[in-house]
Amino acid sequence: MQAKLKIMMNANLAILIRILAVVGATFNVVSCQTNLRIPHRYLIPDRYVGWVRIDFEVRGTTEINLENGFRVFRIPENGNLQTSSKLTYGVALDEYYYDIGNDLRKLPHTGFGKGGMIWAGFNGSRTEGQTTQIYEYFFVGTEEQFERFGKPDLSAGGRPNVGNIRAPEL
Repeated sequence: MQAKLKIMMNANLAILIRILAVVGATFNVVSCQTNLRIPHRYLIPDRYVGWVRIDFEVRGTTEINLENGFRVFRIPENGNLQTSSKLTYGVALDEYYYDIGNDLRKLPHTGFGKGGMIWAGFNGSRTEGQTTQIYEYFFVGTEEQFERFGKPDLSAGGRPNVGNIRAPEL
């Protein structure tokens, strides 16, 4: 009789654990869906390699346009875009492209070792006096280029050096 009771308690415990796992997963899915944002499409100059910076809420600059369901960020040749738009937070499937005149070439955004071209994206803010800078950074290039040129900028502290790297070996 005691063995049957023990088996029943273990079975009930297993069922309770499964129910809690389903409830937890459902909570995660629902909470992520409430943080959805409009996806971003980044148009980067052809063959650009290096850090990109976007400055938000900059007076006297233009807003980011909404085109075909995407907020479209047209990155200038110098890699630093300034916009009067606010930085938006949340989950979305962003897209990155090299802008080749009348054509776009999609840049893969993958994990290490999978052929990605977009690395180490982050955002933040910095206040100096009464001025607050709100920014977003990401590195464009192969994994090897990120290891060689992008990571040293990150380890130096502060913010990365923005701009297209015109190294002869690239």
